[in-house]
Amino acid sequence: MQVARLLAAELHHTHPRELCPPSTASLSLREIQTNSLCPLCLRVRPISKRNTPRTSPANSAQQAQPLSLCERLITPKTAKQSFSYLPTMNFLAHLFLSFDDEDVAIGNFVADSVKGEGLPQHSARIKTGIALHREIDYFTDHHPVVAQSKAKLWDKYRHYSAVLVDIFYDHYLSRTWSEWHEEDVAHFAHRHYEMFNNRHSELPEQVQHMLPYMIEYDWLTNYQYLEGMQRVLNGMSRRASFQSKMEEAVQDLRTFDSEFEAEFRVFFPELILFSKAKLEQLKEEE
Repeated sequence: MQVARLLAAELHHTHPRELCPPSTASLSLREIQTNSLCPLCLRVRPISKRNTPRTSPANSAQQAQPLSLCERLITPKTAKQSFSYLPTMNFLAHLFLSFDDEDVAIGNFVADSVKGEGLPQHSARIKTGIALHREIDYFTDHHPVVAQSKAKLWDKYRHYSAVLVDIFYDHYLSRTWSEWHEEDVAHFAHRHYEMFNNRHSELPEQVQHMLPYMIEYDWLTNYQYLEGMQRVLNGMSRRASFQSKMEEAVQDLRTFDSEFEAEFRVFFPELILFSKAKLEQLKEEE
């Protein structure tokens, strides 16, 4: 609790100091989607009138509730919350595609939170991981199978459809994990949580603030569950600068479940082959 308060003070939060109090009942998807819950921790959100943002009729539906402390702690310091600052959150695939190299995994994990080749304290191998992450993103963004998945979402979500497909594919990776990796997904997740904690100083400040919540609510393992997906999408929708409707995307995931999974199964083996070859090339260039 004291750590959370110190972080809140550092980030100039005006949200009440206490974290969202625990919920005492199991939650339905409908309850998860309500504004009375923190979309990241699924706990009841304490509301303070002085923290409720002013709204106009045009944006009242999008900003009816203030951000919870959980959300504020993983939101960048900049006041501008544009689409370019929205992390994609598809961490599981990027960690898988680091092929059990810890330095590559750190770079792959933090790449969206650093500019250029990396931070001054980053090793050459971490910088390789950052470069690999960006190569993976480019390959994914320009793949025809991924384009088919995005097309199902484009009319409703526009440019956010690419972000959603990234998250959806992490859902299918987690759901079919045993087909791709010998290690249990929960063990894989907690091994990486421990590694990130042990190498905390090598993480950018934004990621340092996010990590405790990622670990406490076990984001990597919970990608396989629709409730976990709903939590992630609610949080991302809150941080989008426009009304993204991403909090509604779990319904699209249900509707096109078999099609999305089939497309993932075509795409992911190609991504594995590409990533292995690209990683070897980047290592040779270190």
